[in-house]
Amino acid sequence: MAKAKKKRADKYDSKPAINGNFDNALKVPVTPVKPTLFADFQNADKLGRVRFTNGTLADIKRLNIVLKEGLEIILDDGEEFMANGVIVFSKEEDRWVMKYDKMIRK
Repeated sequence: MAKAKKKRADKYDSKPAINGNFDNALKVPVTPVKPTLFADFQNADKLGRVRFTNGTLADIKRLNIVLKEGLEIILDDGEEFMANGVIVFSKEEDRWVMKYDKMIRK
């Protein structure tokens, strides 16, 4: 006697919610989004890391960001340039700065 094949459960297999029961609702994986922070690319330390400005601090407060070493961000000057970057703490200046690899024109 042949065994019936079990259907493999896929993380995208689901049924629509019925009467507010979301146990079987479609579950879509969530990809973390990098926060975008204002950056004045001309306000850099001797290593080329961008210092926080009032605009940067306003974005951090507005987005409820908790600063931590290695936090991935997008730097944006609000006009012409953007860059992928990370938050690091400058021990030399005793302040948080943003390190980036390559600036791109919007």
